[in-house]
Amino acid sequence: MVNVSSLNGVIGMPSLGYYSASKFALVGLTEAFWQEVEPLGIKVLLLEPGGMKTGIMQKIVNSTGHNQDD
Repeated sequence: MVNVSSLNGVIGMPSLGYYSASKFALVGLTEAFWQEVEPLGIKVLLLEPGGMKTGIMQKIVNSTGHNQDD
């Protein structure tokens, strides 16, 4: 089983409280589940990637017509 969390599941960040809370919850759930199913030979993996530059912020800025410095 593979769960994908986020760096925000390790470090809470301002203005991302609800997002961080959901990721913290997934971390806790995965850790408990891992201990429950390990004796059955089931493997559990939790991925916690950091930020990735996707260009989405630039697209938002371009679509609203606002400069990032506004």
